[in-house]
Amino acid sequence: MAGRVQLPEDGHVIDEGSRRQILAILEQIADSLTAVPPASAFWDSMRSSLLQIDIGGFHILYRIEPDPRLIRVIELQQIPGHPH
Repeated sequence: MAGRVQLPEDGHVIDEGSRRQILAILEQIADSLTAVPPASAFWDSMRSSLLQIDIGGFHILYRIEPDPRLIRVIELQQIPGHPH
């Protein structure tokens, strides 16, 4: 099963180019999770972890949910002074 990405409801306020770039990178991360076995201790860690990444002038806080291999974006903020 391929991974999925869920942006916050206000995720549509970013420009389309940034949105595509963010989704492409997060989908790549989500897809790589399909190789992690369901019984792996990795998932125990992910259940209690928040992760962050900066993509295209946006700071993204996200959580990885093991079933069904979902990246749920918790927060999406433009980095002040960073053109996108």
